[in-house]
Amino acid sequence: MSESYFYLGYTSSRNKPHFHAMGKHNLVLRNQLYDTAVRPWEGVNTSLQAQLIRTLEHWSEIKAEGEAPPIQYSDAESQECLERDAKQKDADAQMQQVREAIGVDIEGWVLNDEFESAKARAEAMKKEMAQAADSEEERRDFEELWPFQDHEEMD
Repeated sequence: MSESYFYLGYTSSRNKPHFHAMGKHNLVLRNQLYDTAVRPWEGVNTSLQAQLIRTLEHWSEIKAEGEAPPIQYSDAESQECLERDAKQKDADAQMQQVREAIGVDIEGWVLNDEFESAKARAEAMKKEMAQAADSEEERRDFEELWPFQDHEEMD
């Protein structure tokens, strides 16, 4: 069981005010925004922008009295960003399934004992997915961009 499970269990029985504060919707929104903002990123950060939009949707629940939101998005910008974020989350979930099937962690590490079998699983999956490509060009692009191939180490 995770540490957070035990933390919640003990907090719910031994520190009820803190436990109730943890579940307040506005605190959850603030924490989600903070958690998203502190992650490393570069370029366009769709997940942060989407979290800002979700926070703005509940601004009345978290603002100080009479405080206006510091940023605004048009309805079109919000919809486009949330759709892009949903697609990204779907792609991330699919990539995680591939990693799990191969036996690779998010940073590309494999246990020494598992390296050869992970390499074989990755090669089999690559071949199967390349065969499913709709065109020869798509197949070549797929093989060139396959994320689980050897890359030259850079200092």
